[in-house]
Amino acid sequence: MSLRKITLAVLAATAGLSAYALQPAPDLRAMVEPCANSAYSAAARVLACETLLGKQVFSRIQRYQITQWQAYAYFDQSDWAGGQRVAAQAIALEPERPGGYRLMARTFAARKEFGRAAESQQMAVDRDPADYTAWASLLMYLMASEQFGEAEAVLQRMPDWDESDPSRLYMRGLIRLQDRNFAGTAADARQILAMNSGDSKGHYLRRKICEASAADCWTLSPDDAAE
Repeated sequence: MSLRKITLAVLAATAGLSAYALQPAPDLRAMVEPCANSAYSAAARVLACETLLGKQVFSRIQRYQITQWQAYAYFDQSDWAGGQRVAAQAIALEPERPGGYRLMARTFAARKEFGRAAESQQMAVDRDPADYTAWASLLMYLMASEQFGEAEAVLQRMPDWDESDPSRLYMRGLIRLQDRNFAGTAADARQILAMNSGDSKGHYLRRKICEASAADCWTLSPDDAAE
């Protein structure tokens, strides 16, 4: 075979590998299956992924995907140190993609280090602000770490925030209640009840306010009294 044909063959093979991202190309499926397929035991997947990472044939984006598969295998073993190690590898490989930061956040949350989990999850949100589930996880980590002011700010930056939606106001009211911001909770409850005097969420917030702070409690009108 001529040098030119050999060069073209190598270029074609390289282009095929570079195109592979989250779904393995047919010629690689058998190679990556022991790492990616959850039907295999977690221990077997960890080893299979480690073997793949030792090969030079994979591109950076492919190695990024392999580290994520390996992280989930570690998670299935509750091996959070192993998961954190490969999450760090994923971040090093693709620092502008959210996946590694989501994995890192999960390892911190598993150890109940919710503040650090929130920091990592914020980096994931910054890289994919359209991912609602990433926002929801960030909100959960902030609440778990009792960063209620930050949680309120995140809630109001979420893609589905709507000041006129009673469900969103109720969520904000609950966060403010945890933060002992009774005046703020009362404002949310009043706004909910102004839209619908029979809304159970508004009545629940008002009841919690009255239990916690007489100064922020208010008397319902006769039409609104049923709770």
